[in-house]
Amino acid sequence: MAETGLDAARGWARSAWGPAVVVAAALGALLGMYLALGGDARDFIHIGTRFLAQGGRASAVIRYDPSYSGYPSDMIGNDGQFCYYFALDPQHSPAYMDIPAYRLSRPLYPLLARALGLGQPALIPWTLLLLNWLAISATVLALGDILRRRGWSPWLATLYAAYPGALLALHADMTEPLAYALVALGLWLRERGVARVWLWSGLAFALAVLTREIAAAFPLALALGEVASGLRARGGARAAARPTIWLAAVMAPYLAWKVVVLVWTGSDGAPADLTPALYPFQGLVQQWPWAPSIWAAAVFVAIPGAVGLGLGAWALWRRPDAPEFWALALNCLFFCVLLRFSSWYLISAFRLSMGGALALLWAGPSLARVAGRARLWLAGVFTLWVSLAPLAAVTFFPALSRLLGAG
Repeated sequence: MAETGLDAARGWARSAWGPAVVVAAALGALLGMYLALGGDARDFIHIGTRFLAQGGRASAVIRYDPSYSGYPSDMIGNDGQFCYYFALDPQHSPAYMDIPAYRLSRPLYPLLARALGLGQPALIPWTLLLLNWLAISATVLALGDILRRRGWSPWLATLYAAYPGALLALHADMTEPLAYALVALGLWLRERGVARVWLWSGLAFALAVLTREIAAAFPLALALGEVASGLRARGGARAAARPTIWLAAVMAPYLAWKVVVLVWTGSDGAPADLTPALYPFQGLVQQWPWAPSIWAAAVFVAIPGAVGLGLGAWALWRRPDAPEFWALALNCLFFCVLLRFSSWYLISAFRLSMGGALALLWAGPSLARVAGRARLWLAGVFTLWVSLAPLAAVTFFPALSRLLGAG
């Protein structure tokens, strides 16, 4: 009987459930410790009093709470507050946003939080936090199963949760964890080869793009891989038809929502600082002389991004029909190497590069098969980003910061 129990434990440890449960328990423990020490779920939103004052009395539920002491001292807050306002009062939330059309273009996370909280203002800070906690754990589960099926240990998927961007996004109620959880679901459905996989994975990717538009790099990568595969088989122009139609269908809900937002707000929502870099790391170079946080971004984001782009480009030369290589190259190119000036501060750079971290893990087994030396590069990148995880947790994650202060 004991032997059977031991076998069951070993089987569980070898499955994707083991790492997912460990990650969920670890993050849950951190959140639980913080809240047990008197923390407030609203602390993770970083509500800026400046934007509360800007909206005035437009909404009956978005308002300053004199009994809450957690408002940031800089009065500006963070991007998560706009998700919170949207979840509290979708109709009147634009009055409390810096660029309403831009913020409203990512509706799924706040609307899910509102639905899960039954529209109750007191519950929404909790549902925002709950969704991201579950999203990171679910991403580890899906990614772990993909790695297991490709011959790697599913425990390597915990590297995704250890990526500082995941901790920072959880810390500030950002949209990225849910977006990439839906991406991971789409990749997992594809890996499993379920019936009507293009339909179901397409739905997952469409929801991911509605959560955060940069998630579109993954369905684009799948479409490019399919086109390359068709051209290799001498399919001609016909080879591009099906993946192009599929990609258009994936993007259609987001584009339709953008039209709704345009009519609603009278703006296309494009911020003035969205100008892309004209040469590699232009945005980083323009930050010179660098503050310590920019140095950290250069070492822990720019270097892995450059390595990821190099690996992806080299692998595409060998295997242009592999979508995981397209995903790695696209994410590292657009959300690291060509990242705009205003995004080269530590929190933003880590959040935007989360897709590159996910793509690197997804592509890992294929890279190792294409060339064994890729393992050394992968090991170096994984070591680099994990080495910063404790610092990111202590510096930005409220649970550990509060514990250290209490000690």
